[in-house]
Amino acid sequence: MGITERKQRDRERRVNEILDAAMRVFLERDISGTTVDAIANAAEISKGTIYLYFKSKEEIAYALMLRDFRDVLAQLRERVSSAENALEGLITLARSYLDGARSEPQKFKLAYRIHRHFHNNIEEALKGMEENEYGRQLLSLTDEFAAFIGGIITRGMEDGSMRDDLDPKYTSMLVSGMLDGMLENLPLSSNPEFAAKMEAKWGVRAEALAEYSLNFIRHALQNPTEKTR
Repeated sequence: MGITERKQRDRERRVNEILDAAMRVFLERDISGTTVDAIANAAEISKGTIYLYFKSKEEIAYALMLRDFRDVLAQLRERVSSAENALEGLITLARSYLDGARSEPQKFKLAYRIHRHFHNNIEEALKGMEENEYGRQLLSLTDEFAAFIGGIITRGMEDGSMRDDLDPKYTSMLVSGMLDGMLENLPLSSNPEFAAKMEAKWGVRAEALAEYSLNFIRHALQNPTEKTR
């Protein structure tokens, strides 16, 4: 291995160490309550070393989302490609998304927290993302995901599995919004104590809500002629 390759590998290792530490701190304190000092302490490195790789805690959050979202999107593309039609592909996508929240609750709880943190002040957040390389990449990946869902809906209208009066862009936004909303509850439902409180207080089980939501999406989008078959 040459010097350049070794330096690149060392850089990637250090970046991932910082991101792993930031994930732990963000989950403990939320993003608004986190400092770069806290992330440096968790990574057992100096604050100055953090700034060799990242400009701010917000940039670290962008990088975290990029690292995880790229893998998720690649897995979703693979699973959707094997579905029998576009509607089943969309349901497969939604179910895979929710299965990920069940199997890796910490990762998805963090994704929800980051999303909520930036969405609380969306105008400032978008400006910051557009001025940052990690942020621009994350915006691009978000657009790619929206286009991916919109493409599934367009194919569903063409293959007859979905209604022909849908607007792909608006429908993809609604489906994405429902999935994001469920992410607030599913990771938390992995905590038995919280799940019991949620059911006692609202009479709602996160798992049942997820299944209901998937059926709701199916029946809302399905071609009426397919329902009678």
